[in-house]
Amino acid sequence: MSKKPTLFFLLPSLSKGGAEKNIVAIANFLSRENEVHIGIIRQKGDLQTEVSPDVEIIDLGGQFFWVFKLIKYSVQRKPCLILSTFWDVNLILCIIKPFLPGNTKLIFREAVFPSATIQYGKMNYLSSIFYRYFYHFTDASIVLSNSMKHDLASCTKIKIDKIYTIHNAVLENIDSNISIDRNVKPQFVSCGRLCPQKGFEELIQSFSIFKEKYPNHILNIIGTGPLRSELEKRVKKLALENSVLFLDYIEKPYIIFQQSDLYILSSHYEGVSNAMLEALSVGLPVLATEEKTSANEFIVDGVNGFLIPRCSTECLLNGMYRAVNKLDTINRKKISIDVKERFSYKNMLAQYNSVINNFV
Repeated sequence: MSKKPTLFFLLPSLSKGGAEKNIVAIANFLSRENEVHIGIIRQKGDLQTEVSPDVEIIDLGGQFFWVFKLIKYSVQRKPCLILSTFWDVNLILCIIKPFLPGNTKLIFREAVFPSATIQYGKMNYLSSIFYRYFYHFTDASIVLSNSMKHDLASCTKIKIDKIYTIHNAVLENIDSNISIDRNVKPQFVSCGRLCPQKGFEELIQSFSIFKEKYPNHILNIIGTGPLRSELEKRVKKLALENSVLFLDYIEKPYIIFQQSDLYILSSHYEGVSNAMLEALSVGLPVLATEEKTSANEFIVDGVNGFLIPRCSTECLLNGMYRAVNKLDTINRKKISIDVKERFSYKNMLAQYNSVINNFV
């Protein structure tokens, strides 16, 4: 019997981020026909319990020594490919590629628009150098949308046929029968790390103006992060303490989504928002910024949500005004059925299997 191909997925940790969740799901699926390992740089995290027993977790031993342990692992275990999804880790992989076995392929999965990483990232100069001068060392790239595909090609000048588009999948195994208690106040909801990328400052400012015309609405913001204190101070300054509510990390946010009237994606940039997909999967219409978020490949304006050009107070306010007047015309059950058909886990995993089979 021939030996199963060895596939290696490299992650900073097994924390419950969107990219990490998807990598674990892909690794679990591919372990049926391959020997699959997940390498962890820092700590294992809560997702460890969701990793299949057929997937081996490799502890690479910390922030400073993981490079040497990865080289040693690669020489001993000779993986067919290494798949990584964070640009700074990808840069290091490019640098150490000469020390890896010659048959080991590098596949990079882009979780965010490269141009946004260069424009907004803390190490934008370094990321610019990576995409321009090092990225060609990859054997293939996987992006989450067609707009990301063209963005990556523009930033790196690599051939478009080396870039594969695989959309993220939506939740399937949850009850999508929407039951909204109309005796409670109308609710908007947004979800994400409380950081500048997510546009919560602009969202709160626009909601304060929106409340002047629609005083009964509530805005729930789910998440934690470095801007929590600053955002709470802004809410207090705007006298919105009873209207803008901060909820810490919730294991199943779709329960909140099911009881809401509108999901708001206010991000300055994303790859594809997993929270947006989760909202759509339960039939919740989405108001989304269009610039560098891929939202226009998931949202059909006026059908399953509403698109606005970018994250700004004016755009978000106009979007909320437009949405609140059209929400009653949207078929929430149809949203759930349609998005599950178009972006199923079955389709996503089959596409990953097809791409990876090209390299094993």
